[in-house]
Amino acid sequence: MAGKDKYATNMTSALGEPIEAACPIMRPGGAAGQIAGGVGGVAGAVIAGRGSKGAQSDVQIGQTAWLGVGPAGFAITKASMMGKPKGDPLVRAAYNDVTGASVTEGKITVRMDLDLSDGRHIAFEAKRLAAGKASVEVIELLRSRCPSA
Repeated sequence: MAGKDKYATNMTSALGEPIEAACPIMRPGGAAGQIAGGVGGVAGAVIAGRGSKGAQSDVQIGQTAWLGVGPAGFAITKASMMGKPKGDPLVRAAYNDVTGASVTEGKITVRMDLDLSDGRHIAFEAKRLAAGKASVEVIELLRSRCPSA
């Protein structure tokens, strides 16, 4: 199984539907912003300015959100103050609705761009180092299930 079992269980509870794998995600450039906040000053501004290149997402993903990969499709939800999945999905789509899928690996994050048949573009990132390695597995699972990947 990709990702951590606990994440999939939390996402299943939040959505009320089966989720096989889940991981925390963030808006594109979110990791660079977090790092820049820790560095501060001129160096921090330079790092923050190096955010992900690519199309903006039509789905507004906050500082932290959750990606859930199920048997027939995927969903993205907001995160609670405690960091768990909550609320109605920001997006829910079947794999057959994905017309384009790409993954771009950076030094700190992995970015995924998805194009849906209704014209929406979804972009998000996940950390790929240390604890984030499980997130990369979930993103690869999603890419493998999209017919256009």
